[in-house]
Amino acid sequence: MCQIKSAIILKDKTFCPFDYDDHSKMLEELGIKDNTKTPDFVRVEMNPKDGNIFNHDLDNWVLKVDQDFKPEWFSEKFAAKEMQRELKNWWQERFIFDDKSWKKLQGSKFYVKNSSVVAWENSSVVAWENSSVVARENSSVVAWENSSVVAWENSSVVARENSSVVAWGNSSVEARENSSVVARENSSVVAWGNSSVVARENSSVVAWENSSVVAWGNSQILIPYNWSDNVKIKNIQDLASVKDLRVNKIFVSDKKLKLAQFKLPKK
Repeated sequence: MCQIKSAIILKDKTFCPFDYDDHSKMLEELGIKDNTKTPDFVRVEMNPKDGNIFNHDLDNWVLKVDQDFKPEWFSEKFAAKEMQRELKNWWQERFIFDDKSWKKLQGSKFYVKNSSVVAWENSSVVAWENSSVVARENSSVVAWENSSVVAWENSSVVARENSSVVAWGNSSVEARENSSVVARENSSVVAWGNSSVVARENSSVVAWENSSVVAWGNSQILIPYNWSDNVKIKNIQDLASVKDLRVNKIFVSDKKLKLAQFKLPKK
């Protein structure tokens, strides 16, 4: 499996795209067919020893050759120097530290720590440590460590470790590890691990583990059989409904906003 930061070493150049780490995609972009046991290229990676991609001490990053065969011209010492140069450029162009200026990010993959950014036009953001992200126009965000995200216009978010998300406009969210989500305007949510969700305006939610849900508008909530023993439905209002497969029932609110329940039809 390709890991950060991956590249293809050729005899005359190093190819290290900043937006992805898939070696197969790199070879395709280079127009190289990978159909020989003795390739004239080398797949390499640079990975942080401590697992922290925000640790930019070059001594913390080690080279890994990701294939068995190595051409005669290949030198690991040369490859390490090439990759250190690529790392420096990658860090400079795609990493943002301690910047609350709401920097605009556009069309590429960025790594944000303790900063505030706006992601536009299919941008991808990995946010750590109290960062704030506004995602628009099909952008994707992975939020860690108390980060907050507002997602618009078909954006997708994976929220972890107490992060919070407000999703609008058909956005999709996967909430894990105590994260909280407010879903609006046809957004979809998968909630895991003590996450809490407020679903409004035709949003849909699949709730697992110890998640809790408040359903409003025409939202639809599904509680599956597996890994959902402790899911709690805190409130159902308007025309929202909850399909609870644990007890084979559908829950809705009646005109007095009291909980009503109906058995699902037998197959």
